[in-house]
Amino acid sequence: MSTIILLFYKVFIFILLGYLLGRYLRIDIQRQVHGIINLGLYLLFPVFILVTMWSEPLEPVHLSRIWLLAAGILAGGAILAWLFARMYNVPYRDCSLPIIFANSAYLGIPVNTYILGPAATKYAILFDLVPTVLMFTFGVALVAKGDKLKEMLKMPLAYAALIGLWLNTSGVPVPLPVLKMTGLIKTVVIPLILIIIGYELKPFKAVLLNRVLVASLLRLAGGALAALLLVHWLRLEGVPAMVCLVSASMPSAVNSYVLAKRYQANAEFASAVVAMSTLISIPLIALWALLIHK
Repeated sequence: MSTIILLFYKVFIFILLGYLLGRYLRIDIQRQVHGIINLGLYLLFPVFILVTMWSEPLEPVHLSRIWLLAAGILAGGAILAWLFARMYNVPYRDCSLPIIFANSAYLGIPVNTYILGPAATKYAILFDLVPTVLMFTFGVALVAKGDKLKEMLKMPLAYAALIGLWLNTSGVPVPLPVLKMTGLIKTVVIPLILIIIGYELKPFKAVLLNRVLVASLLRLAGGALAALLLVHWLRLEGVPAMVCLVSASMPSAVNSYVLAKRYQANAEFASAVVAMSTLISIPLIALWALLIHK
């Protein structure tokens, strides 16, 4: 029950609110949506990630194996997305991001903390560094048109994550006003993006519903299976292993919609997979909680 409550107040309530606004609000807010997306990509998300990486206590225990495992899960997701694109004869750029990238930050970090306790937080943050950097480099290259390298270099979020990690390992203290500003960003901006996802949701045709369901299952089951294999192969144990398993089982990343919207890569499909995979993730996350605490 606690898992359902956590998912509801962190994700579902905002998606539902956005859907209701999109269905009953009779004005077009597409211009505002683009403005919010760009503000998040180029300012608010980078600040949030930088301070998160800067402020959380990180330990180097199992560091290389956690990062290698996270990269392996993304590689497996990229293969599954390629198979999906071939199966449904759709452009890879239009379907890849929500299959490859999990919500390992906004949802994964609190879920790990809730299931495994405060000791899991630092490992969840270490895990998330890899998909964060790769989403805003490799992920941008997947969906951008034209000069892909230029678009990758324009994205400040990957730089922010690495700078935050460097400040953390250098022992530089985080100023209190910066921490407060980051708390405000987390409280306001991410829920606002989820509201936009709900606003973008439209009734599906049966064929689209089938694709959304398959993509959601590939994200959830594919991530969980890849994590199980890699945890065994890399011989991870204890809390770090559990964190990797839980983080890999998260639904599609909210930023997969953000980038799809920014680069016109079928944002409707991305928003639908974010919502569907989050809904399906409830029993999977509850199962992890049950197995871990058994």
